[in-house]
Amino acid sequence: MRSSDLHQRSKIKDAVLYARQSKIRWAGHVMHMNDDRWTRAVSNWIPRDVKRTAGRPPTRWSQFFTKSLEERYDARRVPIASRTHLATLVRQGEMEDLLAPARVTRRSTGLQMIQVTGDQ
Repeated sequence: MRSSDLHQRSKIKDAVLYARQSKIRWAGHVMHMNDDRWTRAVSNWIPRDVKRTAGRPPTRWSQFFTKSLEERYDARRVPIASRTHLATLVRQGEMEDLLAPARVTRRSTGLQMIQVTGDQ
């Protein structure tokens, strides 16, 4: 029996998928805030007076959403001028598209084929 079948039968949520959806849901709340709350200020804060450590810079909050949008809408096929900013998606009420779970199929070659479930 495959592990994917066990997950489906047990109805246990995938921890990575749950964390991803929670992060996107929280970003929707933060983006709807129109005032100068600490939550939004801290999310957009970039420390300027701290010495950077050696190596790769840490992943920023916004980079997660950029990557999610690229996975959801194949960014390589969409011209740069027509890509939609995250704040525009929130204002238009299309944030739920990011919450649609992706079904990942593993191939014997080790490559992944991602199928997005939901409306296209």
